[in-house]
Amino acid sequence: MLVDFDDAVIGEARGEELTRALVAQGIAPLCRPRSDTESGTLEEAAAQSIAAAWVLGELRPLERTMHDTGQQAAVADPVWKTFMARTRAEQRQGINALHDAAVACSGDPLGALTGGATR
Repeated sequence: MLVDFDDAVIGEARGEELTRALVAQGIAPLCRPRSDTESGTLEEAAAQSIAAAWVLGELRPLERTMHDTGQQAAVADPVWKTFMARTRAEQRQGINALHDAAVACSGDPLGALTGGATR
């Protein structure tokens, strides 16, 4: 299921926060549903934050994951800076690679943004 309203990141969000969560999930869907006891990896949350930022223009961590927003920012910030230094065409390639890795539930979605190796 692409949109899981039992996922607190989506189900408890409103307004801009909901838009950010839906964009993140649309570009970089998680392989396993988020719950009270599982929230994907820190890298997945960071990759989703970057995906949403690319569309919405501002890098902000996702709220209500099991990963601290400060930790998300620490992982996402350097990747975001490298990613945004690329040309728009290279950014689109990175977003496509991120999406492909996320949908396939394999590889490294975060690394895919900057042309990193995928598994």
